[in-house]
Amino acid sequence: MSALSTTDIAREASELLQEEVITCERITQGMTNINYLISTPGNKYVYRLPGSGAELFINRYEEHDIIQQISPLSIDVSTVHYEVTSGKKITRFIEVGPDTACRQTKNRMMAQLLQKLHHSGITFRNRFCPMEKIIFYESILTAHHIPFFCDYPAIRELLERLCASYPSLLQEHLAPCHNDIVPENVLITKEERTYLIDWEYGGMNNCFWDLASYSIEHRLNAAAENEFVATYLERPVQQDDNMQLLLFKILQDILWAIWAAIKVHFGADFGSYGPDRYVRGCNNLHQFLHQYENRFIPDLSPLLSPLK
Repeated sequence: MSALSTTDIAREASELLQEEVITCERITQGMTNINYLISTPGNKYVYRLPGSGAELFINRYEEHDIIQQISPLSIDVSTVHYEVTSGKKITRFIEVGPDTACRQTKNRMMAQLLQKLHHSGITFRNRFCPMEKIIFYESILTAHHIPFFCDYPAIRELLERLCASYPSLLQEHLAPCHNDIVPENVLITKEERTYLIDWEYGGMNNCFWDLASYSIEHRLNAAAENEFVATYLERPVQQDDNMQLLLFKILQDILWAIWAAIKVHFGADFGSYGPDRYVRGCNNLHQFLHQYENRFIPDLSPLLSPLK
């Protein structure tokens, strides 16, 4: 996909839209896909092409089904064209407002959007099961002989024990979730309307996964996280809530660290993104076991060196 020139992309978009394309510009954001801003005489669109290796992670039939199911909620941008075989997608372009809204306001708007999603009564056909995803990503590591952290087997065993201790969090109280609330997937217009885009990893999951995702991806400090979660829950945050948040932060860091290793293998340049997430996940695992499991495990930092 990335080998195509902007001229090729413009021609392809013009054929799909049946409109004259005036300009075609690469948009820099995005870790999974390659995006282009398409301008026609009367409209602007975003043309998404899957990045290298994306087909290993994404079930486009599931994504398409989710996009259709959430359409009545008006929380996603309007999809103009979708190809389940290729993953190509064209959506209406949303003009993002100036970054003047305070963090507190943004957090409140996202808490309200997630309430709307999670309480919608929608049931996605697929589940996003954290440990199943980890196992699946591990199979990609193995199949493509991709090196990962040498201490991972020990970390993996601890994760498995941890998940076995809290089965209800992973198997019950499931809600329709986005599961990947990175800043690039949150759009806020100048009218302060909020959109949540790119549902490739969407699926039924514990709603606290989305809360943890927003908190960790948007780098909320403890006070901001507490206020965000309390706004969502409409009650004070309790110890069990914080425990769930930390558990899902751990699982997310380990999962996306494996994901990053696979993407880097296929040519992506993420810098220290993957290793940073892995180390943070391991440190939070240590904290969780010490704080909630009354166990103490040795400092993990000497073990955290990637394979060469």
